[in-house]
Amino acid sequence: MAKRLYLRNFITPIMLRVVGGYALFLFLWILFSDLLLASIVSDQQVITKISVLKGWIFVIVTATLLYFLLRRYLNALARNQEELRLSDEKFQAIFNSVNDAVFIHDVQTDVQTGQIIDVNNTMCALYKCSREPALQSSTDQSGMGVSPYSEVEAHALLGRVAAGVAQTFAWRARDLTGRLVWVEVSARRARIGPEDRLVVTVRDIEQAQADRTKVAGIRTATGRRRPRRQRGQR
Repeated sequence: MAKRLYLRNFITPIMLRVVGGYALFLFLWILFSDLLLASIVSDQQVITKISVLKGWIFVIVTATLLYFLLRRYLNALARNQEELRLSDEKFQAIFNSVNDAVFIHDVQTDVQTGQIIDVNNTMCALYKCSREPALQSSTDQSGMGVSPYSEVEAHALLGRVAAGVAQTFAWRARDLTGRLVWVEVSARRARIGPEDRLVVTVRDIEQAQADRTKVAGIRTATGRRRPRRQRGQR
């Protein structure tokens, strides 16, 4: 999709300018050279010889014109491609350096299928996988598989995000080895280049969840052991 847009927005105008410039030059050459020749020469044989010469001159001039036009626009194309490459490298460097796992979904199709179109390096580390298996997985495989952490809830949440409602929630995730882990998920709809995407960031909160559970258990146990005060005691 991005390549098609690049072709339409950059390459096509170049082609139109080259072809349009060539057609305009051809029209003006034929019109004015013939008018000029007819106005200064009346001998038909001379006109024929000059027309042949005029044709050769036309070939040389147009070939030279096309050469410079193509060189100009090919240089512009090379510069543009280099800028795109550098921009992509910067994006990938930032994308892969963040501490949260990042999933990119397509708004139009991936809400229903759960198909992932891009992930960062942190995602691969958190879910114990390489990039290729990650892209072949889906949101159906990312939860416990049991309500409220199943594919039904995952698709419903992505549907809200696709509608423009950002979501933040705790999720019981499953990595590709089958290990369960508590994560905090933030999802929103965003524009990346020319396309709408669902950007899902995932943070590992397994230790924080375990600490909260431990603290809650201690408080419960302490409350049970606390002696009841007798009336009149302070």
